[in-house]
Amino acid sequence: MIPEALELVARNGSSSPLLANMPSCQLSQGVHLIDQQTLIDRANEMKRHIWPDGGGTNLFAVKGQPNHWVLKTLLDAGFGLDCSSPTEIWDAAKVGTNGHPVMYTANATPWEHLEYARQNGAILNLDDDCYLDELSGKMPQIISFRVNLAKARQDGQSKIIGKATKQKYGVPVGRLIEAFRKAKKLGIKNFGLHTMYASNCRSWETHAKTLEILLGLALQLEAALGIKLVFINAGGGIGVDYKHPDDQSIKYGEDDKPFNLEMYGADANRQLAEFESVHGWRPVLYLECARYVAAPAGIWVAPIISVTQKYRRFACMAACDGADLLRAGIYPAHHHIVVLDKDFQEVKDRKIIRQSIVGPLCENIHAVSQRLLPEIRVGDHVVFSDTGCHGIEMGMNYNGWTKSGQVMHLAGGGLQLISLPQTIADIRSLQVPLNQ
Repeated sequence: MIPEALELVARNGSSSPLLANMPSCQLSQGVHLIDQQTLIDRANEMKRHIWPDGGGTNLFAVKGQPNHWVLKTLLDAGFGLDCSSPTEIWDAAKVGTNGHPVMYTANATPWEHLEYARQNGAILNLDDDCYLDELSGKMPQIISFRVNLAKARQDGQSKIIGKATKQKYGVPVGRLIEAFRKAKKLGIKNFGLHTMYASNCRSWETHAKTLEILLGLALQLEAALGIKLVFINAGGGIGVDYKHPDDQSIKYGEDDKPFNLEMYGADANRQLAEFESVHGWRPVLYLECARYVAAPAGIWVAPIISVTQKYRRFACMAACDGADLLRAGIYPAHHHIVVLDKDFQEVKDRKIIRQSIVGPLCENIHAVSQRLLPEIRVGDHVVFSDTGCHGIEMGMNYNGWTKSGQVMHLAGGGLQLISLPQTIADIRSLQVPLNQ
């Protein structure tokens, strides 16, 4: 399947080894391959464990994988969407959500963005009560606030998101009631509550605690203002096990084990059932997970064009990690690596040595830094696992390097090109010609 995907991208691009037609040249010779059936299976798994009776759903975070083929697949599977920019609202409208919920969660948000989201049917999830002033006169039927839980908990702080007290996101817990009071005075009658506490966290207990705290805040809002929340959005951040336990070259620890979705689902439904039994009402539960759904559905494949021996050994790709998998270099983030030989067979009989895998970016970051892998040779291909989310989406065009094309392996069989490889013309198209 991999050689066919590479050929499909090459056939629809215009890469030239001599750069004969420079503007239309695609520099990357790699491919992102996404498995549609994995997306569907992951969505169904979440629904089965967390929403066995319906009534809520996952609002897939568009930022993680905004390709329209992916979004349509997940909408058809019963998910909604979480958007954080006008572009992502446009994506949602373009795909057609067919009644599935869409939430607009953003900060530093001008009125025009809020109005565009509202006109397209999105639930506005406000980052601060000051944005109510921008909506004055055009109040929606329902509104949500994002709450910052810094003073409500200390467990499970995310290294990526950082300490909650230093985040720009969300209304502080101590100001939450006043924010809802202000919204209620402006005539809003229906409310939701959202938070985002962790990122790539594989502790189901941490995520269950988030729901517990939000339900407690829901009771405070009812006691203070008579508000019964329509929904609670416990955010995303459910992690995936990027480190594979069968990889003997890395340290696999307790924190690397897979997220226990079954335990989380059982605890979440227990909490909601007990809440309803005691208080006589029950908010709908939303999540906004993207990584858990899409990361395991994708791989990135890149050819090796040279191997250099300097103070370290470097295997050099004919694709740019900064454009295609920036997260690997900047965090640095782990991705399991499989080495394929020239016949696209997994290499299993070569010596295991320490080496780095690099792209051409003029920065000293690496897709893989000093990993123990089978000796990589010219003509091999390297396969990066779990790249279906926050992979190509985070990439940059620094140095003028272009991104690889994307191909979907369809659930019914066959391959579908879902994103063309970037060309030089694509990334320089906004420059005003000198002779204008």
